[in-house]
Amino acid sequence: VLAKEDPSRIVFYEPVTWSLVVGGTGSGGTGFDRLPGGPANANRSALSYHYYCWIVSPGDGIYPLWKRLACDALLLTRNLENAKEATAATGGGRFLTEFGLCAPTGQANATGTIECNEVLQRTDEEQQSWTYWDSNFTRADGSWNWDVVRSFARAYPMATAGQPVSYSFNLTSGRFDFAYQPDPKVRAPTVVFLPMSVHYPSGVSVNVTGGYTSRLEGNQLLVQPPSGTRRGARAAADTVVTVTVTRK
Repeated sequence: VLAKEDPSRIVFYEPVTWSLVVGGTGSGGTGFDRLPGGPANANRSALSYHYYCWIVSPGDGIYPLWKRLACDALLLTRNLENAKEATAATGGGRFLTEFGLCAPTGQANATGTIECNEVLQRTDEEQQSWTYWDSNFTRADGSWNWDVVRSFARAYPMATAGQPVSYSFNLTSGRFDFAYQPDPKVRAPTVVFLPMSVHYPSGVSVNVTGGYTSRLEGNQLLVQPPSGTRRGARAAADTVVTVTVTRK
């Protein structure tokens, strides 16, 4: 009914929070062995899942190695891999709709800083959208909590004129790397979001390969094919455009 009445919307379906620790699509896992709307709605369906490491809290101090191994090497890895496995079986996308129990503090070795940054880096590797809970981006007096803002204001591809291959953002240096396979049938540019005032106050240096050009419009970097490229013109199957952004 949802797909029929509003075909442009994405339908999110969500298992119990611990299901991705178990894994699989059966009753011990997500419980979904098919998409709620069926295979025909795969491009409008997304597995909604959560990640929390229950042995950490925002008030924790230094992050001990055993906790980090338990949370990041074991639990986070298992959640991400099981989400990928579940959607490989059913089709559709996946979205980390909730994570938290961490808050960046500005201290590099603090539990909240390491845990949040690890989740953000790993979701970049998995090309996953995410939603964060638990922290405040502003303080009681209304001023920005910059330790939190800097961690979550990240460069990322908003729209890709083709197929994303990989992307990564270095929180310390501000370097952003993005690679994608262009689709010549797409007229619209590839759009990369750049948090200019937070990470690039003095501007950016941009390098794009393949003869592609770029221009900056506010917080958006637009990447387009070489002038004169015909719509629908064949591109080599292994063509990959890379975009590198660094601070000035």
